[in-house]
Amino acid sequence: MAQMADHIARAGEWTCTLAKDGEAIKGGHVYLAPGDLHMTVAGSSAVKKFRLTDDPPVNFCRPAVDPMFTSIARVYGNRALGVIFTGMGKDGLVGS
Repeated sequence: MAQMADHIARAGEWTCTLAKDGEAIKGGHVYLAPGDLHMTVAGSSAVKKFRLTDDPPVNFCRPAVDPMFTSIARVYGNRALGVIFTGMGKDGLVGS
């Protein structure tokens, strides 16, 4: 995943890194989930942070998109936009 983050950063105009547990989310920044950890979002209206967990796989995947999208909907409500470029089976169907 670190190689993918480096590739995205070199190919575009955004900073791209692997998310860290408890890290505050910054606008204009691309985050990737580290391998084998679910990435979710938690926080208040002022500060939103990543939470990384080793909860059981969802849709046979970890990281999975559904836990992330579900947490984003909970935190951001109708101000969120989700885009899935590719996926594994039905991962992302429920969360989006």
